[in-house]
Amino acid sequence: RVVRNYDIGIVTNDFSPQGMAEAIKCLTKEKIMYHKNQCHLNARILSAEANIQKIKDIVMGLVSDKTF
Repeated sequence: RVVRNYDIGIVTNDFSPQGMAEAIKCLTKEKIMYHKNQCHLNARILSAEANIQKIKDIVMGLVSDKTF
């Protein structure tokens, strides 16, 4: 979902070696550079630093569901 939402790479239809090979065959130098640039543009938004509160909330939710 993240890869598609931010257009930061390609996603295969399945997890097979053939699916991966087909996806890679479609890549060009320009497409790779485009996705690399998209990663650079979205790095702050997607970083752990920007999402630390979400991460803490998830961890606290997991911990609070357990009885120690």
